[in-house]
Parts: sequence; structure tokens; C-alpha cells
Amino acid sequence: MTWDDDDYYDVCVGVGKSRRYHAMMRDFYRRCADTVTAVSAISGTSAFVALFLQDRNSTVAKWLTATIAVASILNLVFGFSKKADLHDKLCRRFTQLAADMTLWPATEENLAKARAERLLIEMDEPTERRLIDLRATNDEWRSRGVEIMLPLGFFQKTWLAYFCDFGLSGVERRFAKLKASR
Repeated sequence: MTWDDDDYYDVCVGVGKSRRYHAMMRDFYRRCADTVTAVSAISGTSAFVALFLQDRNSTVAKWLTATIAVASILNLVFGFSKKADLHDKLCRRFTQLAADMTLWPATEENLAKARAERLLIEMDEPTERRLIDLRATNDEWRSRGVEIMLPLGFFQKTWLAYFCDFGLSGVERRFAKLKASR
């Protein structure tokens, strides 16, 4: 028995997919946090310069100050940094589990141990973004040499997938047709 056999393989793929999913989410939220920080820093500096060089009633300074306020509100409301940290922590835990599993022999006891550990990690997960999860699944399958991928549409592969899930029934229908044709 190896970790590439049936139930063992399913657990390995699930752990690998989860690791990739949380890495994608972490990177997205870090980009959001970095963008908000950059916009605030640039707007703050520009507003200071505008106020220093012009009078206090400067329209430019007012707009720049408004930009700072909006960026700060977005950061407070959405908590991009906190979400990035959470997904980083989850990614690390799944990576640790994957590393541990490579050292464990493929026994029923270790399979049960891997499943239990995976469930314990999943207990701390926030609500899943299904399209990002499907992209992570494709990435994991690709890394394992699987040829049939989940057929995601153009918009399902863009940044829109981080905000909403759409067209999932179409993905399932296209995937079923793809599998049947092979």
C-alpha cells in the first residue's frame, strides 16, 4: 500500500488542494492589503504636499483626503491583513500535514490519523470560495499528471472568483461531458 492508492490518494489530493487554496486566498488578501496601504500612503503624502503648497481649501487635497478615508474604511471593514494571516496559518498547517504524511507509512491507522488531522484543520476554515477551490483542485491535479481538468470559464478564472461563485452547475455539466467522452 502507498499514499497513491485509492483512499490514501484521495486524502493526499485533498490536503494538497487545501494547501493550494489557502495559498491563493492568502496571496489575494495580501495584494488587497498592500494595495490599500499603497493608496493610503500615496494619497496621504500627496494631500500633505497639496495642503503645504496650496491653501487649505484645495480641491485636490479634499479628494486625496477622501481617498485616504475610503481606503481606511475598506481595510477596516474587510480586514484584508487579518484574512491573509488566517489563510497563511491554514496553508502552513496543511503543508505541515502533507509533509508529515510523506513520512508516514500507508497504513489504515495513518490514513485515519491524516483524515482526523485534516478535519481538525478544516474546522478553523472560513467559508469557502468554491471557484477558487476548483482552481486549486485543477492545480493539484495538474501537479499529479491528471489530464482531465475541471472546465472553468474565462471569468471563473479571474479575480471575480474571489468575490462570488457563479456558473457552478455549468462546470459540473461540462466536467461530466468531458469525463464521459474519454
